[in-house]
Amino acid sequence: MLIASISGIRGTVGGKAGEGLSPADVVTFATGYGAWVWEQKSGRGAPRVVVGRDARISGPW
Repeated sequence: MLIASISGIRGTVGGKAGEGLSPADVVTFATGYGAWVWEQKSGRGAPRVVVGRDARISGPW
């Protein structure tokens, strides 16, 4: 299942077509987000991005 919200996108990579994130979907989203972040920096040096994951024991890693 793919979920798009104000905090980004969530979904499973792979699986059935149309039900998750394809590698192309990931590249498209990451490229667009990276471009947007770069445009927002307004001369303050390199922008910083925080990446997180599900840290619960039930999480995938």
